[in-house]
Amino acid sequence: MEARAVVIFFCLGNFGLGGVSRIVTLVGESLGKDNEVYYYPIENVAPFWSVKKRDHILCHAKDNNFFIFFKKVYKHLAALGGQQYNINFVQSNFIRDLSKQMLQKKTRILILTSDYQFAAVHIFKRNPNLKVVLWIHESYESLQKTSKNYMKLFNQGIKEADCIVCLTQDSYNYFSKLNSNCVLIPNFVHLPGNSQISDLSSRNISATSRISFFLGIKGIDVLVETAKFISSKYNITFAGSGSEKEIKKLNRIEKNEGVSNRIILEGPLHDAELLHHYVNSSLFISTSRSESFSLTILEAMSLGLPIVAFSTAGARYLLDNGKYGCIIEQGAVQEFAKRVNQLMNNDKKLLRYQRLSLKRAKDFNPTKIMEKWNRLLEKLNTVDY
Repeated sequence: MEARAVVIFFCLGNFGLGGVSRIVTLVGESLGKDNEVYYYPIENVAPFWSVKKRDHILCHAKDNNFFIFFKKVYKHLAALGGQQYNINFVQSNFIRDLSKQMLQKKTRILILTSDYQFAAVHIFKRNPNLKVVLWIHESYESLQKTSKNYMKLFNQGIKEADCIVCLTQDSYNYFSKLNSNCVLIPNFVHLPGNSQISDLSSRNISATSRISFFLGIKGIDVLVETAKFISSKYNITFAGSGSEKEIKKLNRIEKNEGVSNRIILEGPLHDAELLHHYVNSSLFISTSRSESFSLTILEAMSLGLPIVAFSTAGARYLLDNGKYGCIIEQGAVQEFAKRVNQLMNNDKKLLRYQRLSLKRAKDFNPTKIMEKWNRLLEKLNTVDY
């Protein structure tokens, strides 16, 4: 059956700095060439990434102060009693408002991106004309942690979704056992001017991430610890930002570990600034404890940077278990730093790993990956799907 233009809603946490908002924007803007695409961010954060139709970024109805306080008390009491809570009660205003806006715009496809959103699948599917897609952006280990207080509703959402989009083979292997309608569609890289590559002459080592200490997922504390063992000949340049509270915590940890000023915070960067951040370094490091994909590793590889990363699902997938870069077991901080120092001190090895990075990055061509999204869209839009 020939594909028809449809109304698509992307629901995401916010439009701020981050890999999820970045790839949602890239995919959404591409699909929006032939369809009506709307974005529904739950948090009111100024868009960091470019969206052509700004009026297609919809506002989320705010909870009143009493309900916000009541929700905190409700979750706190449930936690004290060791009980799971009804996340859909907590996010009832969000569900009601999103459902209303989708109905008004005759939405055909809803794409959810976070674990708490997944818990509401059975409610959204009360609309018989709506197809619900879960786009998995975290490893299943991480999702089990973040959804532990509403695991039953989370699992129900996984089973009842019309389709699950996974970023890596590990993720696909896990979720395809819970829902047979799974597809593997990796992220892709898109940096204006990314025909440039690093000349590997810089003494900079680059890292890119949100500054967040939530559940230790981003491994910011690990980055600080690792900095102690990386030669002082090299600078660690860090692109990314976080809340004022998180940045103060980072500064405090740096001071306590005696590595103040070793990590140069460059702030939130995009386009030409982000490109310069990567190209003006000779190695990229990732100290995350958990990554389902890691768009930043892929960006660095596309610009010819060798990679040293702690083992995560994303790093293993992108580096093909060490074929295209160096993977270090979680917790082996000194081994990680040793590998960084060895590479930075060996031009021949840097050049070898650069070639491997560039070769692997070609596997994530935007055109080919968007073809997979369009085929999925066509399948979901058939009457008999």
